[in-house]
Amino acid sequence: MPSFNIHIAIANQYIKCHPNEIKNEEDFIKGSIAPDLSNNKYESHYDNYAERHNGLSKFVEQTEIDIHTDYGKGYFLHLIADELFYHMIFRQECITAKKMNTDFYHDWDCLNKPIIEEYKIKEVPKEAEKYFNITLEEKTQFLEFQKVKRFIDDLSKISLKEQEKEIKNNRNPII
Repeated sequence: MPSFNIHIAIANQYIKCHPNEIKNEEDFIKGSIAPDLSNNKYESHYDNYAERHNGLSKFVEQTEIDIHTDYGKGYFLHLIADELFYHMIFRQECITAKKMNTDFYHDWDCLNKPIIEEYKIKEVPKEAEKYFNITLEEKTQFLEFQKVKRFIDDLSKISLKEQEKEIKNNRNPII
């Protein structure tokens, strides 16, 4: 999963890129971090760890979270970000980290400060505050800031409505 700050940066940029779509920004931001606040990530990510695109299809088909509310849109954006991060954009980095039997937590801590500064993140939901200011002044091991920045910027420009339609029809997100 991308860090809380990456998910928040994507959500904030999404709001800027789609100025009339999100009515309740706070709900949207909360939705964008909600899956990672769960104790059962397998369930909160709709099995997104198990089979590629499976979680996105299950989320679009489920009825517990209304995908058309701002909270639901944020939640959906989170799942899309995770899918693209792990299975496409940063696939090689994920394979390398797995071979080294490690994770991205060190890199998240190294990237937090530049992401907060680049995207001028000032407020985060109370639930994510404890993750917000963890920073290391070290080099990342796997992730390059510029690639993460492109990921955030590109993902924030997608249309959630088009993604929903594509996933319903073909089970795949639009890249």
